[in-house]
Amino acid sequence: MTISKDQAARIIHAALEYLNMFQGNEYPLWDEMSVSEREMFVEGVNWIFTTPGITPEEAHVFWQQSKEAAGWTYGPIKNYATKQHPSIRPFAQLPVDEQVKDTLFIEMVRALSPIVR
Repeated sequence: MTISKDQAARIIHAALEYLNMFQGNEYPLWDEMSVSEREMFVEGVNWIFTTPGITPEEAHVFWQQSKEAAGWTYGPIKNYATKQHPSIRPFAQLPVDEQVKDTLFIEMVRALSPIVR
């Protein structure tokens, strides 16, 4: 069995949807995301596929730079209308549950890599 990188991105996003739900955080469903948001997510997955040995800190920097390039800034509460996000700050300043998400993201990409074409 093989899956595409886009399918891998959807699987990873679904897992993160559930994690955020259990944490009580707002997280968009895949089908509710804009095309550009989905493309940004797939780009992050693809970057990890091609960057062996990446650390959660490095993944967070990549995510933060992608968000900032899309016009997002730091804000104490995630707000899609104003494009503010509380995780736009250094990895070491993130709460542990946010650091866990970065680690989980990387590990899911690595786990799926043997079946991605």
